[in-house]
Amino acid sequence: MKKITLLFLSLFFVLGTSFAQNADSKWAIGLGPGVYHNNQKAEFGFAHEFYISRYLSPSFDLRLNSNGGYESGGIDFQDVYLNLRYKLFNGYMFSETAKVQPYLFGGGGMMWDNQANGFAWNAGLGLNFRLVQILLCL
Repeated sequence: MKKITLLFLSLFFVLGTSFAQNADSKWAIGLGPGVYHNNQKAEFGFAHEFYISRYLSPSFDLRLNSNGGYESGGIDFQDVYLNLRYKLFNGYMFSETAKVQPYLFGGGGMMWDNQANGFAWNAGLGLNFRLVQILLCL
């Protein structure tokens, strides 16, 4: 069982950055693990992220993003957002092929949290780390 878990986690980290996006390859798929904090319960939990992204221009991408959080009692939250992503300093300090690319994002979507649901806004600052780059021609 430990070997299967190790293999799954290795694939999770490597394949999560396998499909890169640029002007030649307009679509990207990503996934990754994370940690979140539940302020109400004062507990940390494990999280996941999955997204499908469409290149619009050198500075903008449109991204359908899903996040979820898991705690000891099961699923804590799940959300789906449609975000517009703005790549910072594009062309000055960073390029489409840079190993690290900072960005701002924002949008709206649905959130399911502790048996309740509703419309929610999403915004933030992120860093895109390109560890492995395989171009997906779509």
